[in-house]
Amino acid sequence: MSTDATSLPDDLALVPSDHPRAAARDCRTPVRFDLLVNRCLFVEVKAVSDVHPINKAQLLSYMKLLDIPPGLIINFNEPKLIDGLSRLILPGANLE
Repeated sequence: MSTDATSLPDDLALVPSDHPRAAARDCRTPVRFDLLVNRCLFVEVKAVSDVHPINKAQLLSYMKLLDIPPGLIINFNEPKLIDGLSRLILPGANLE
């Protein structure tokens, strides 16, 4: 079954096989994430007591893989939304 990016749900992206980080693989790999805004910002939504480093590492991996530098983790388990925000930017990213 062939799958192209236009027939995928919004929360599923395919890493192209010619992408430098996917060069070791023979096929395109599906990646699931919570939200991709305008193909320029990843948003990971949580409702947990604490955001752990593994949550940030997962988001950073998605950002590196699809070459999208900014990302947000929103934890809705905080009384104030601002306390539940974590902003991540890839090191060395060119945000022009």
